[in-house]
Amino acid sequence: MKKKHYYALFNFLKKHNKLLNIMKITFLLNLFCLVAISSTSFSQSGNFTLTFENTKVKEILKTIESQSSYRFFYNDQLSDVNRIVNVSVSQSNIQDLLTQVFEKTDVTFTVLENNLIVVGPKKALQQKAVGT
Repeated sequence: MKKKHYYALFNFLKKHNKLLNIMKITFLLNLFCLVAISSTSFSQSGNFTLTFENTKVKEILKTIESQSSYRFFYNDQLSDVNRIVNVSVSQSNIQDLLTQVFEKTDVTFTVLENNLIVVGPKKALQQKAVGT
């Protein structure tokens, strides 16, 4: 039986060490650029510059859905989605925009995964009845 010599692989790696280092650096730079580009595009999708005057909340939510990747889940029977509001935001994120839309109301919103936003009434605090 012949002995297998693994030193041939070691010699190859030793000879081409500079080439392997260049390939590693190139890979890492490409990975860094890809992450930087994707983070920039993601952060830009969250800024809104909108102005609404005498507009129903339902129409504002539809406009936000059409201009972004956010989707809203709410009950059409909710009275606050049919009220008329004035909203003006500049370079604001979705939290600030919805806070301004639903200020002074009994409506709350929750941003979930996959850009789904649930809009519903605030839940009243339940207190235990104490007594005889």
